[in-house]
Amino acid sequence: MKMDKMVLSGFLLGGKQPIMLNTFRPDVCEIADKLQVLLTDTDLRYKMGSAGREKFEREFTLEVFEKRIVEILNYCLHY
Repeated sequence: MKMDKMVLSGFLLGGKQPIMLNTFRPDVCEIADKLQVLLTDTDLRYKMGSAGREKFEREFTLEVFEKRIVEILNYCLHY
């Protein structure tokens, strides 16, 4: 199943550049402004969705997890 929906988590990425950095005390008006940009900019939403999907496939798939676990175990066995 293909999903190109954006997920809001920590900070928002506009392609490769952050459009809002994660802060402990976020500015509610800034969040509202950035959400308004996302609501009105279809291309940006698709870019962000695609970038998020690419990052997931590059870093968080089961295959990547398995490879990292094998590397860690091999390191521990030979240390």
